[in-house]
Amino acid sequence: LKVSGQYLRGRDWPLSDPRDAPLDTTVERVSGELRLDWRPAATTSLTGTVGVNQAISSTELTPLGAAQVVDWRYSYAQIRLRSGRLFGQVYVNTSNSGETLLLRAGAPIVDRSQMLVAQLQHGALLGSAINLTYGIDVQRTVPRTEGTLTGRNEDDDTMDEVGAYVQAEAELTPALRLVVAARGDYHSRLDDPVFSPRAAVVFHPARDHSLRLTYNRAFSTPTTNNLFLDLVGDILPTPVPLAVRLVGVPETGFSFRRDCDGGLCMRSPYTPPAAGGPGAYLPLDVTLLWPTLVVLAATQGIDLSQVPPPTSADVRTVLARLNIGTGAFEPVTGATDLPPLKPTIDNAIELGYRGTFAHRVTFGIDAYRGWKTDFVGGEQAETPNAFFHGEDLRDYLISVDVPPDVAAQFADTVAMIPAGTVTPQEARDPWDILVTYRNFGDISFWGAEVELGAILTDWLAVRGNYSWVSDDTFDAVDATGRPATIPLNAPANRAAFALLFRSRSAGLDAQVRGRWVDGFPVSSGEYLGEVEAYTVVDALVAYRLPFARQVMVSVNALNVFDHDHVEFVGAPSIGRLVMGSVRAEF
Repeated sequence: LKVSGQYLRGRDWPLSDPRDAPLDTTVERVSGELRLDWRPAATTSLTGTVGVNQAISSTELTPLGAAQVVDWRYSYAQIRLRSGRLFGQVYVNTSNSGETLLLRAGAPIVDRSQMLVAQLQHGALLGSAINLTYGIDVQRTVPRTEGTLTGRNEDDDTMDEVGAYVQAEAELTPALRLVVAARGDYHSRLDDPVFSPRAAVVFHPARDHSLRLTYNRAFSTPTTNNLFLDLVGDILPTPVPLAVRLVGVPETGFSFRRDCDGGLCMRSPYTPPAAGGPGAYLPLDVTLLWPTLVVLAATQGIDLSQVPPPTSADVRTVLARLNIGTGAFEPVTGATDLPPLKPTIDNAIELGYRGTFAHRVTFGIDAYRGWKTDFVGGEQAETPNAFFHGEDLRDYLISVDVPPDVAAQFADTVAMIPAGTVTPQEARDPWDILVTYRNFGDISFWGAEVELGAILTDWLAVRGNYSWVSDDTFDAVDATGRPATIPLNAPANRAAFALLFRSRSAGLDAQVRGRWVDGFPVSSGEYLGEVEAYTVVDALVAYRLPFARQVMVSVNALNVFDHDHVEFVGAPSIGRLVMGSVRAEF
């Protein structure tokens, strides 16, 4: 029987964006776990585990800005059986978001979702040289958000996944080992199954030295949010409030009509009854909304009732797309259909070496080539908006004898209002700005990692590592078909060095570690920008009490020298963090 628990309380640093100002900067978490092991035979064990993790209070970043987390609880239960080479487990994870809400929109986040998983694995020898391992995984994900996250998809968002695999391992010679494996997966919301092969050759030229060459193909399926999200993230303060809505990509994808006078169609809350009323499909021509503009002008004391409506030749239509990171509208030339989402396929070939010298020095190096297919990019607005061309409108008003200063001021105001939205046929909200996801093309990169460690004495050791990726940005195509840059959202270079002290007789462990992280660009939902490079030093001391060896007291200091830095765009600028803990074993 094992019982464990943890409690943490502190105060977070303030977020850099005032729109994300939390109601409470307290960070408070508690967790507990109960585990029971039963071994009826030497090779058989049955384990049952239940646990809960509760975030009582914290602030977390989301694609829609920060969320105030209040009493968000994750619970889990697991039963695991192992008997010889037979392994099976069943577990369930549940979520309860408590009173959590999005700070910018003030909207609650309700998450009562469940995930149920069953796994079965077995192994056998094929002859005397080949070791087989095979199994099956079954998973069901049941989002339950009471309409706050998956909205109108709430009753049709369950996902079922089934996967089966087999692995064969053969010792070709005492120094050479071959591993090959294959896996197939089915996802109830995707059209095609996914096949994932892998292979590895491991060569031991001498004791404590190994070379390996591996190929691995893996995949990641679209998430619940990618497929079913239906959430208003913001409301633009226009004459008719305009919602910025996050939506998942339906199984049909999104397609835009292009049969309105031979071009894109738009929909608008300002469409007059004579043109079909709000929500009707219109050609991409804002002058069709002139009757509504006359009403708006009257509210500002400008009488346009006798002014003849302009044509598209008099006042052009400007097409622009919302940048959810900056909040600005950026000019575009069109809209691009979104096909149904596909799984992201990751391929990698890796060559690595590990070795130990004189039983005291370890060295490892890995070089790899990776490439992704159909990766899912971050959230971005996919529905451009139609605007009145400000200068054209000003000149037209002046031409019909509106005083120049009045015409200029009114035109500037109108030119900032999204007059219509180019929305896809599958959209359930006729003029909302839709923020969603799409698969991009292929990207490829090189990478390498180096590790070095040395035992200097019986009580002192050092270790260090460095990792490198060839690119922290990748060329792709954005929502309008234009070239775009997709960031890795992670540094291309990072390194760490640590000095470790351990005395078992004294019950003392200590560590000093330095971390360097190179700067990198970020584009994640509403968070756009650059993270500057930073270097910090951490220290850890842990002491096992001599009169109660089952009790360990530790102090962990992150960023000892209090160097203010930001580790991700939108996150707080953080300084020194010192945490103390007491761990007791029974």
